[in-house]
Parts: sequence; structure tokens; C-alpha cells
Amino acid sequence: MKNTLALSTTRTAIGVAATAVTLVCWTASAQDSGAAENHKASGSLPAVYTDVSTAEAETMQDAARQAGFELAVDPGLQMAPQRQKAVNLLETLTAEELRKQGISIDPGTVAVYIVGGNDQSLYWFIEIPLPPQLKDLDGGTIRLIMQHETAPDDAIRIVDEHMATEADDDSWGLRGRGIGRYGLTYPGGIGDDAWILGDSVPHILVNYSEWVRIVDYRWLQDDTVLPLDVIRIYVHPFVTARVIIKD
Repeated sequence: MKNTLALSTTRTAIGVAATAVTLVCWTASAQDSGAAENHKASGSLPAVYTDVSTAEAETMQDAARQAGFELAVDPGLQMAPQRQKAVNLLETLTAEELRKQGISIDPGTVAVYIVGGNDQSLYWFIEIPLPPQLKDLDGGTIRLIMQHETAPDDAIRIVDEHMATEADDDSWGLRGRGIGRYGLTYPGGIGDDAWILGDSVPHILVNYSEWVRIVDYRWLQDDTVLPLDVIRIYVHPFVTARVIIKD
């Protein structure tokens, strides 16, 4: 892996000039290689920013150099993410087929998706309805098992993102406090993400170190918001993710 420092996890809204580049990451200069090693050890992948004007890139590069870093530009990364068909493996394989393959699925698991492709110049994503098991009385969990496909040790990460939302009616709390469905995602450690689906504002439900993003809008495209209770799950070009949804 390269020694990199990630950019901000929020995509910048920068106007596009006639010539545009794709900004990948801050690359540590010699005087701050230790910071790069620390960042590498944390497991974060570089954010990717597309459609950045060359004039804006020069301004960002100047600011980076003053901070002791260089701005890396990667022309190999394409701008448009690639959509995959969302295939729930539990609907394509029978219990007997799973057993023959030595796959044991927890009874509470309702869906398993594999997200990621062979083309490592693209972000890959699936678009699915928010499963009802994540919106019910006791909420649910999205387990992410992520494999880094370019690291020499095939690095693996795992995180359980616990999720709860408002109800559709007044069954367990009064509705009508605002537009959309309020929800919270909590990874079981420090920090959480609050969001509202269907309020015409883009929201990030999950961002695990830029390896996987779960959002309610068309990220890396036109950033328009998806219909109520529809989400997209994106993986970094260097990552394959198993997305396991549990009640």
C-alpha cells in the first residue's frame, strides 16, 4: 500500500472547468512520512474526488504543500461509479446448497450481498430498499466484512453497524415531527451517524474509513436524493465487501 493520508470524508462541491482531474489522496512528503505510516496503520483508504477543475486542484495543491503534503492525481480512476445487480445470496441458494458449501448462516440474517468488481478503477455499488427488519421495533444490524484487494496481506475489516429508525405510524412513538424517516447508525464504539431518509437532503448512513459508504443519494453522480427508504451501498475501488443484514 502507498503511504497516504485521506482527504475529508465529505465530497467537495467544486465547479468543473473544461479540463478536470480526479484527486485521490494526500501523499506525505519526506518530512512527514511518520504521519503517513500512522494513517496507513489505521486502515483508512483515500477518498476520491471527481470532476475537480485543474484551477481548483492547483489551489488545493498549494494549500497541501504549505501543510507538508503533496496532492496525488490519479488519471486511472474513472469518474462514474458502476452499478451492480443487487443479488441476495439467501434468495439464490437453498439451505441445502449453503450446507454443502459449508456456509452457516445465522437465523437472524435476512440478506447477504457481495459488492465489488474486478475493475479497480471504479467505485461499485448496489441500490436496495431499506430492509423492513431495520425499520421494525427492535431495529437491526448491517455487518460489513471488507477485503482490501490490493494490499499484500489481503487486509480484512469487520464492523457491525446497528441501526434504528422511526416507525411508520404511532405504534411506538409519535410520528409527524418532520418530513422523512429519522434514523441512527451506531457502530458499537465511538461515534454515530444520524440521518433522515426522504427529506430531500443527502445523508451518509455509514462511512467506514472510505472502504464502504451507505448513503441515500446518487454519490459521485449528480448527488440527487433517492426515493424514501432507498439506499445505495458503495465500495472503494480496492475493496470487496460482504454486506450482511441481520434482524
